[in-house]
Amino acid sequence: MKMHRGINMTSVAGDGLEGLPGLLFAIAFVLLFAGIFMPRNWFLPVFLGVEAGAAILYIMCNRHNRKESEQLQRELHRINE
Repeated sequence: MKMHRGINMTSVAGDGLEGLPGLLFAIAFVLLFAGIFMPRNWFLPVFLGVEAGAAILYIMCNRHNRKESEQLQRELHRINE
């Protein structure tokens, strides 16, 4: 059992999620500041919706980038043969 580096989830959840916690924290700080100007009953749904949307978009972009990089690796390997 190897140790992991705390909030950096790369060794826990696999490659590609290392930037997700930082993104979620940044959104939380911005929305907490913006929450001063929003009605109280709107803050939680807006906060959860933005956090979930950001996480989904981040993961989808990483999958897309991973597919492109795998395709590029296959093409480069084919060229080198």
